[in-house]
Order: sequence, then structure tokens, then C-alpha cells
Amino acid sequence: MFIGFTVAGALNPELARKIEAGLETAVRYDIRLYRRYPYWFDDFVEQRRYRVAATFDPVTREYAVEETLDGKPLGRTTTREFSEAARLLLSRENLLAFHVARGKPTRNLYIQMRASFDAGYVFTIIPVDSRTPWKKSKRFNVRAAQR
Repeated sequence: MFIGFTVAGALNPELARKIEAGLETAVRYDIRLYRRYPYWFDDFVEQRRYRVAATFDPVTREYAVEETLDGKPLGRTTTREFSEAARLLLSRENLLAFHVARGKPTRNLYIQMRASFDAGYVFTIIPVDSRTPWKKSKRFNVRAAQR
């Protein structure tokens, strides 16, 4: 199942300064797939963690954006434009996040998602982690491909 998303709002000026300083700046997306039953409980199906990290190399004057899904590398993109690096950090189109197997129920599926801005540590012991609230998709039904 392919998904696309955009984090609302512009890149935080503090995070932009962090990228420009050459420090790795990462956004972690927690994505859950679940099935909603109208008169009973929700059935958890699967969960993924998508992470995008941007760094700036002052020698080559390029931004490197690395993507991972559940800790496995997806790809690496380099660009000289800050706006392009910010777009890659905060939005994604056509991410293959879930496989829906044949024979499994495919009705009333929802995706729930939140973004976490990995800000590092204060005094090296207190983690700083700012998160967006969970967002829920509209219900969708998956149809099997015709053969």
C-alpha cells in the first residue's frame, strides 16, 4: 500500500539553523495500519517507522537526505537547494509502507501517523523529542488487482 504525506507548516528556523551548521537533522514518522470495526474495538494490523535525515556538507555545499524504513536504507539524495532538502525532509509521495496479503480482510482500513523531530539531547542525558499529534486517515478499502 503506497502512502503520501506532508507535515503541515514550514521547517522550524531552529532546525534550519541546525542543518546549516552541518548537524544531522532527522524526522521520524510512525505509521500504523489498523482496521476499524464500527461496534467493537480497532484491530491493529501493522506498524512501520520511516526516518528521514538531512545533513549539510560545507565543503561540497550539498545537502544529503537519507531515508530508512524500519532501519533499512531506502535511498540517499543530494541537492544544493535548501528548499529541496526541506521538502524531502517534510513530505513524501508514494512510499510503499504496507503489503496487504491476498486472502486477508481489506475493508475499513485506516492509517494513523505522527512525526517526531529528533532534536537530540540536552546536557547529554535529557532527550528532547517534539512530536506532532496522531493523525488518522479517512477509511479506505483495498481491492485486489485484476489478473
